[in-house]
Amino acid sequence: MGEPVVLPHRGFPWDESLFRRDNSDNPAAKFPAERWAELSKTVRDPATRRQPMPGELFGCHKGAPGTREDLACAGWLATVGADHVGGRLDVLSGRLPLSALEPGAGWPPLYETQEDGRARPYRQGIAVGAAKSM
Repeated sequence: MGEPVVLPHRGFPWDESLFRRDNSDNPAAKFPAERWAELSKTVRDPATRRQPMPGELFGCHKGAPGTREDLACAGWLATVGADHVGGRLDVLSGRLPLSALEPGAGWPPLYETQEDGRARPYRQGIAVGAAKSM
């Protein structure tokens, strides 16, 4: 059996990451309500506490310049990745390092939850996608 395919993911929250507490005034970090509805499918439902199934990971288009590569978001992984079934399975299968599920040294402060990030004022910003988990 060969080595597992590594899940493409960011190693550090990019400047426009909505999980960063230090960029609330960055217009590129703002999202419209429709986008938040789509992104909410990557975390537990606040009302029912149920996991999303099959459980796409929160993705961003911040791969190598010009590639528009869809990568799992570093801020999302460190904030809610350990609570996500797909994130845990990716760690267990060797597709994602355990260290991706917590902030690294020198990271900016992050929101505690995706909803905390959503609570800040927002407007039209950069669109992000959903990275495929296992």
